[in-house]
Amino acid sequence: MFPKRTAFLLLITAAAIVPCGRSRPAVGQESNQADKVAVTEVLRRKIRDERTFVGSVLARRSVRVGAAVSGRVLRIHVEEGQRVEAGQVLAELERDVIDARLAAAQAELERRKAELAELVAGARPEELEAAKARVEAARLRLQLARRRLARVQSLYERGGAGDEELDDAATSVEQASQLLREADAGYRLLQAGTRPERIAQSKASVRSQEAVLAELRSQREKHLIRAPFAGYVVQKYIESGAWLRQGDPVVELIELDEVYVEAPVPEQHVARLNAEVTARVAFDSLPGRSFTSRDVIVIPRAFTATRNFPVRVLLRNVIGANGAPLIKVGFSARVTLATGPETDATLVPKDALLLNVKPPVIYVVPAGSLHETVPARAVQVEVIGYWREWAAVRGDLQPGEWVVIRGNERLAPGKQVTVIERVPSEQLLTPRRFSDEIGTGAR
Repeated sequence: MFPKRTAFLLLITAAAIVPCGRSRPAVGQESNQADKVAVTEVLRRKIRDERTFVGSVLARRSVRVGAAVSGRVLRIHVEEGQRVEAGQVLAELERDVIDARLAAAQAELERRKAELAELVAGARPEELEAAKARVEAARLRLQLARRRLARVQSLYERGGAGDEELDDAATSVEQASQLLREADAGYRLLQAGTRPERIAQSKASVRSQEAVLAELRSQREKHLIRAPFAGYVVQKYIESGAWLRQGDPVVELIELDEVYVEAPVPEQHVARLNAEVTARVAFDSLPGRSFTSRDVIVIPRAFTATRNFPVRVLLRNVIGANGAPLIKVGFSARVTLATGPETDATLVPKDALLLNVKPPVIYVVPAGSLHETVPARAVQVEVIGYWREWAAVRGDLQPGEWVVIRGNERLAPGKQVTVIERVPSEQLLTPRRFSDEIGTGAR
């Protein structure tokens, strides 16, 4: 810090080098200089009153995946935080016993199918030829027995043969006749094929064994514990070697491809929500990004203590290249909903309002005064609601007039200003906090 004497000398020196003929401005002259301001137009349009509610992110689905059968854990394939796809194996149980039963059941099924095929195919040509040969042999034996019987009868009539010989010859004819009928019936049976009833029984036996095999395969599949949907493992309850009983939890899985944002909404605002409401959602953890969705669900049961109703907004999440979700469970969210009827309103940007005075004040300059120095007119207004980054006001304002949105903090009624920038109202109509860059709800 300079000594006082040194500071005084510097002040004298600075005064001495001021050019001659240029005097310092008079006291108070600087306060009359025009302030530089930016302006935009007053709008008139139909809007709905909007309210913002604080909520939290919930998983679309959350489930504890359990064991369908008892067994020892052979290995577990996932870790906490890992993304899994629908049907992916999370863990597997030992399958030695069930594999052995499956092999036995498969062999029995093949045996029964072979038996059925044999019945359906019928006799082979060789079997038919053999049966036909047996018929011819039986016919020849019958012919031979009949000739012998004729000779014995002739001898018997001449007294050359007794009763016993005649009976033997007659019995031989009868036996040969029976053998011929038997051989002929067997041949015709082979020609006709297997009885339909026998084939039906064999088919039923095959179906029964197929059902046994399907049940065993289902039991084996239950030894593989799979993900019921695509999601993220948030908790793991077992390790390899553990013994699981039927129903014991394996992992906890949540779905985040789509998420719910739930916010409590007071009953007076819930009553004003309609079926076509669109929600805008912003997150403190994701500055500059936001979501819009028309999937808004009002849960028709209030919290008894607060009389607030849970309102859920369904959003499609953004999954990164590494599989990580952009929106995570537990994120704090701000949900903006239209809670009033559509009305005509005079709109000014929120930045145009000076709220440190009562009632609020807006400064207006003549339209078309770009780069001109003009007086600023103070207009008292009443704020009747907010719409995105705009305020709906009531006061002496007309659509198309210019209102000061930057530099108005230093103004006073009648103050001279120079308009150096006119911001198009269309630019301000795209909300900075609630851009639609991310997308909409899932449905």
